[in-house]
Amino acid sequence: MLPFGVSFALDRIERADQPGGEAQILPSVFDLFRKLIRFQTLKIISTKQHSSAALNSFSNSYLFSLGYNLNIALVPIRQSDEMIRTYRIRRVRRATVTDLVAPRRQYHPDLVYHYQLGISADSPTLEYLSFYHVIEHFFEHIFSEDVIKKIKDKITSESFSYKRDRDINDLVKIAIKNRSFTGESVKISEIEALRLTLLKFVPNSQELADLVRDYDENLLDYYRSNEVGFCKGKRVDFNDLENVHKNLALRIYSTRNAIVHSKDGDKFKYTPFKDDISLTKEIPILRFVAELVINGSAQIS
Repeated sequence: MLPFGVSFALDRIERADQPGGEAQILPSVFDLFRKLIRFQTLKIISTKQHSSAALNSFSNSYLFSLGYNLNIALVPIRQSDEMIRTYRIRRVRRATVTDLVAPRRQYHPDLVYHYQLGISADSPTLEYLSFYHVIEHFFEHIFSEDVIKKIKDKITSESFSYKRDRDINDLVKIAIKNRSFTGESVKISEIEALRLTLLKFVPNSQELADLVRDYDENLLDYYRSNEVGFCKGKRVDFNDLENVHKNLALRIYSTRNAIVHSKDGDKFKYTPFKDDISLTKEIPILRFVAELVINGSAQIS
């Protein structure tokens, strides 16, 4: 496979190592794929020898030309595992329509819309960001809720006195902590809001770990042993109960920022297709978090 996951399809493979030197035409792996899955490939033929890097450069040029002139979008296939991801989910969920029962909860429509966009997306970036949008829906509310609780705890404490400037100053610090002020606008710390959201909707981190394990038993070890390749997202060890929410928030937020911010010169940024394999490994855990948020915020019918 060439760099960036670009596949160049060969309709046939010729072998000349048979007795008599006669070439035999063998079906390629793409013939088998064509029988199972309908997809198009980009085939580049040259009379000269070229390096993989040069062929990859040619392919990028053709992909842009096809999109610009004919509005045809061909995207490199990410990995064979992603082609069967739907079946992995169905394996741990109800597999057929006949297994479904009438929902007993009412779900927030905005969350459902983002979730549906996520599971229907062909692009891993759109899939990731859609699930992130589900999670960030409650950032402002949960952040403010946490600040109010801390202030209430402070002013109802026996040690608090409104006559002491020091105590009033402590209240001010609580109110402005993890906030930034620009002119008349006030922004909260998204990474802190994300951590608080995880604590609220995923209080039992082992529940999330079980969901990941049922989906793919190798992923937990992957998250524990590997940073996110393109953004150095934090390793997450689900056995480290003290730090799991903080580290998971850092991993998710670093990945999100690398996708959204792609300025030239950025140290950590996501490059489409090149980083797809790394990104797709981050999608399952984010999807499960999004589902826990949707279920946790639902109203019982």
